Amino acid sequence: MKVITASLVALALATGAASASNFPETHQNASVERPAPNTQQIQVKAGKVLTSRELHSAGLSADDLITVTSFPTSEWAKTHYER
Repeated sequence: MKVITASLVALALATGAASASNFPETHQNASVERPAPNTQQIQVKAGKVLTSRELHSAGLSADDLITVTSFPTSEWAKTHYER
């Protein structure tokens, strides 16, 4: 009986894996690559965009200049989410 049960479980797993491999990534965390509009590289002081813990891990001081990608943002987001 154990042999039959094990065989059925193995068959079910193999069937599930085979059917799942036929679908493209359609789940919630699927990555979609597309260029971000209106981005540009800018230099800012590290203390403006990194926490003190991140600065310490990277071996940077708050006054060091780093290059970051600037994404277009609404005024509301700038006033509510800026560190």
